[in-house]
Amino acid sequence: MTWLGGIVYLRSTHILLKENGWLMMSALLFYLFPPVEAHTMYFDGKMFSLELWGSAETPMFRELFIKRIAALKGLPIIALLCYYTIIGLTIWQPMKKKVKG
Repeated sequence: MTWLGGIVYLRSTHILLKENGWLMMSALLFYLFPPVEAHTMYFDGKMFSLELWGSAETPMFRELFIKRIAALKGLPIIALLCYYTIIGLTIWQPMKKKVKG
């Protein structure tokens, strides 16, 4: 829902991406990482289903947990840091072109 809401906002807003670099950077960072999130959600779903409906054996759960942590070699942590950066960009709005008029 957030992903689709962001697309609707970017299409309908009067704010131009050329004049507001902070919005452009936020959009790039936000739309760059959905494949990473989908990959980690796959492992999260497997772990969740193993806990609820499986035998929840410790070695199997541990193996899935290690695969989830090692997946993509730290890219999920970089995605999390990018999400925090988006918050900072939105608050301080750097790279904003001054309109003379």
